[in-house]
Parts: sequence; structure tokens; C-alpha cells
Amino acid sequence: MIEASFNGTLVAPQTSLTLRAVTGGYTGAFFGRTVNVDAHATVTHKAGNVILAASQPDIAACVAAVVPSDTLSGRAQAIEQQEEVARYCTRFDLGNCEATLRARVRVDYFASASKVVSGTRVPELHLALIRDRERKMNAIRGNETLACQIVKNDADQDLVAGSKDACAGTPLLTATFDNGCTDPSRPDGSHLKNIDWSTVRLEIPGDPRCKNAVAPTIPSPLGAWRYPPDPTVGKAVWLTANTDPSGCPLYFSVEVELTDGKGVRQATFRVPQDDSNLTWIPRPAGIFQASIRSNDSGTKGIWASYSVWTRHYRARAVNAAGMVSDWSQWYVPGSEPCVAGACGDF
Repeated sequence: MIEASFNGTLVAPQTSLTLRAVTGGYTGAFFGRTVNVDAHATVTHKAGNVILAASQPDIAACVAAVVPSDTLSGRAQAIEQQEEVARYCTRFDLGNCEATLRARVRVDYFASASKVVSGTRVPELHLALIRDRERKMNAIRGNETLACQIVKNDADQDLVAGSKDACAGTPLLTATFDNGCTDPSRPDGSHLKNIDWSTVRLEIPGDPRCKNAVAPTIPSPLGAWRYPPDPTVGKAVWLTANTDPSGCPLYFSVEVELTDGKGVRQATFRVPQDDSNLTWIPRPAGIFQASIRSNDSGTKGIWASYSVWTRHYRARAVNAAGMVSDWSQWYVPGSEPCVAGACGDF
């Protein structure tokens, strides 16, 4: 008989289980000779990972069944999920500590690549991170004792144990020397200059949101706006909303040619993170409204400047499963199918 909230897997093949109605309910998988559930008891099924591994499903099914912890969030949640995927679906040969470190590295790769896609990190820094982490993981491989020393004492999570870290507190996603101090060298990134980073596949195996992703539809530019009396508020751009019911991360990629004569450049917006409600311009329902300011990095900052105008622009959508829509047609500001009023001359 269980009379307290429980989260986990309970196996009692020789006896009966009774789940009483309790505050908080039950989450997990329950096995017994018989299982009785009180009328007002709340039970949420969650597959037990050990049992999941014993059933030997294919990797894709196993990964999709590893549910993120509802007691964690953000990076900690992603790391725990990657640990579970390694232990029960893909890397049965890893010790617990090495699995934890590999999970941290995978999550860091995803975070770094996401920043490259969004234009807030240069590709060379991403390459430097990969070079650094691969070198360190090669030294750790198969050495569970060393792996555990790092797991237990690596506050800045740069894969350098605290006892050897001469520069504790380096920021996440920073490449370091073996003494934990920042490595300022950068790999040659010239071969990356022509890559369309908005189409890079970012899905971490284990994120079930992208397993059932659908190809995004073509977004349409609906308006381009600025607020002439005050350049500091930046500019706004409207696009048709584009969502994926699977929840797979989605981006809008916009190509723009400005009056500065330097050709077509690209800006990337995250959905829904970059969707903004602005005080200086009303936003109709169902419209994605992005705000850009002159202190934004890359094309966004250039585009936001009041010293340039837009010759024409177009948009497409890409999701983290690597699916890309076609481009919309090119629009000259003022020619878009605006949903309200006349388009601006952005």
C-alpha cells in the first residue's frame, strides 16, 4: 500500500500494490501481482528507464521514451536527459561519471551551435569549443576515476578538476587550456564563411520534440517599420506566424539588401523567443513581430540603423530537425500583403 506521493518505478511481482488518493499523486511505472488504484488517486505514467532498456527497443524509440525530468529545468534538465539516453539507449559501456561529462558536452555543443545560428556567436568560437572538449574527453575516455573527480569538483564545467583549475569561474562554452585558463587561439574558420548557419541541424538526439516535427511553411513578410522620432527604439518587422505543434525549435531566416550597397545579408530570429510586444507599434493577433536595435550583433544591428533603408527582403523558416521551407518572394517595403495599414519604408 502506497500512501505518499511517489515519482519513479516500483516493481513488486510477489505482492499487490494499492495506490491511495494522496496530495501530489503518483508519477512513474507500477508493477505488481495486482495493482489497485483508489477512485480519486492521480497516476501519470512515465516509463521506467531500466525496464525500457530491458525491453531492447530500437534506439529511436528508446530515445523518444526518455522523458525529461519535471523537477529540473534548463541546462540541468537537458543534461540529465542526455545522461539517461547514454545509459539506457546508446552507450551502455560508459561509467556513470563519464556519461555525465558526455551529457554536459553534448548540451554545450547544442547551446553553442544555437548561438551561431542566432548570430550571437562566431563559428570560430564554436570550433574552438569542439576542439577543446574533444581533446579533454579523449583524455578522460575509459578513466572513470578521473571522470568522477571532474564531476564532483568542476564548478565552471570546463572539464578541468577544481584542484587543477588555475582560473576557476570561466564562463560556460569557453575553451580552456588544461589548467582551466581561457585558450584565446581560434581554429581557421575561413571554410565556414559561406555556410548558411540557419539550416544547420541542431537537434540533440533525445529531444523528443523534433521526432515528430513537420516541415515548416513559407513565412511571408507583412510589414517593415520604424519610429522616426526616436532611433534608439530600433525597428520592427512583421512575419506571418509559423508554429510546429511538435514544439521542435523554429527559426525565421530573413535575407535583406540594404541601401549601403554591400549586397544581400541574412538575419535569424528565434521563435518564439524573439517575438516582441512593443510599446510604439500595435501588433495584430497572429503576427510574429521582431524588434531589432543598432546594438544587436551582425546584420540585425546594421539593419536597425536609421542610416540605411531596405531595398527588398524575403523570409523562410527552418526548424531544429533540419527541415527548411522555401523562400518567400522578395518584397520591396510597401509592397507586402500587410495585415493592417500601409507598410513602412524601413
